[in-house]
Amino acid sequence: MVAAGPGDFLVLRGRTLPSSERRVLAAFAAHVGAAVERARPAEAAAEVDPSG
Repeated sequence: MVAAGPGDFLVLRGRTLPSSERRVLAAFAAHVGAAVERARPAEAAAEVDPSG
């Protein structure tokens, strides 16, 4: 399990990854978390104004 943001996690199954691959995965999760955080205000605005 890798933290992707406050309260968000990326959960994977499979073999145990070496530390170098875990670092890459952690960086990916951080980018996904940032993208999710950026999308939240737009989603909230769309709920207030359904036209767009």
